[in-house]
Amino acid sequence: MNKWVAGLITIAAILIIKPVWGFQQNCYTSCSNYVQGHCVEYTRHCITTDDPLVTPNFGAIAYGKSKKSYGTSYKWASRTKAEGVALQKCSQNENDCEIAVWFRNQCGAVVTRNDNQLYYWGLGTTEGEAKSVAMKKCTMNNGQKCEVLISQCASHK
Repeated sequence: MNKWVAGLITIAAILIIKPVWGFQQNCYTSCSNYVQGHCVEYTRHCITTDDPLVTPNFGAIAYGKSKKSYGTSYKWASRTKAEGVALQKCSQNENDCEIAVWFRNQCGAVVTRNDNQLYYWGLGTTEGEAKSVAMKKCTMNNGQKCEVLISQCASHK
């Protein structure tokens, strides 16, 4: 067998076998724009990992304006469960809770203004990044005395 044919066979074997013992790409869609607690825009994210057992970890933050209460959840297998737990925790303190942000294999943050009428959310690969995104949204919208209320991560590891 000549070297050229042997090389092609080797490359083909690597392409076929590599997904079994190699890298895996996990893609997911998250909300990138909420309006009044409802998602109106989605963003697709992909994480490449060499761990074939990576499972998605969902988290959520619920917020209630009247008492500035919140509830968080993380490391859940579904968005529905993460949102339900966050709402349940928030509802222990007040009855106007709504999902402010949900996230999958990333971090979320909620920033409030001193008037309590508006809140802003952010997503990021770290808590700091999520806080920064939310804070920028608040200050860009004439936010006075913006403050980070809560941040939470749902790690993919």
